[in-house]
Amino acid sequence: NGLHSFGTITKSAVATGAELVKYGGFSASNALVQPYNSDMDWGTGDFYYMVWVYHRDHNGLHGIISRQTDGQSSGNRFQFQADNDGKYDYYSGISPQNNLGSAKLNEWSQLAFVRSGSTVTFYQDGISVRSWTDSTNYTNANANLRIGGLSLGSSIADNSYPADGVDFALFRAGGSAPSAEQIKKMYEDEKHLFRENAKCTLYGSSNAVTGLAHDDSTDTLHVGTSAGRSEFQGLCRIN
Repeated sequence: NGLHSFGTITKSAVATGAELVKYGGFSASNALVQPYNSDMDWGTGDFYYMVWVYHRDHNGLHGIISRQTDGQSSGNRFQFQADNDGKYDYYSGISPQNNLGSAKLNEWSQLAFVRSGSTVTFYQDGISVRSWTDSTNYTNANANLRIGGLSLGSSIADNSYPADGVDFALFRAGGSAPSAEQIKKMYEDEKHLFRENAKCTLYGSSNAVTGLAHDDSTDTLHVGTSAGRSEFQGLCRIN
């Protein structure tokens, strides 16, 4: 289920020569929004949110991820932001969780929230930062999912506290609870995609895979298409 761009969102490589793209250019009128989607009504069940961010400054409050009714500032909302002191804050139906680690400047960082049972854990770069109890019912039939701002305006197009000066990549969410080991593996696998000249797509114009082979001596996956063979180690194409 995709996100809609309101205004103009920029798209460019995460590093020189890399194939993974980032999204930026957020402002009061530029945002990425998914209108209400019942699949995001987690209720009191498990869920996770995960995204890579790149902060260029700590000037002002930057909305990172929110799922809430337009104009809502209390109740069963998911609201995650970076303050002008460079710390992350989490707001929901419980007391706020403030100072959740530091927003790193001028480097990519993976952020993840996981609720398992009634425990929420915040991870940064694959490492558990803090856990707390949160049994909030996150079903909200009026909520919009927003990246790069908060839904505090009067309409879906109003992007409150925009994440100007922040780029985003690899956002995902789901109704399950990845383990600490899985979060760590995702970070370790994905961090290589943010390096210069990192490749992550199949060679050629076809994505129809016609053959697969794994060389366990070099941990290399060979993927055949009509264009030829691509070789991967982890998520990166190396040949």
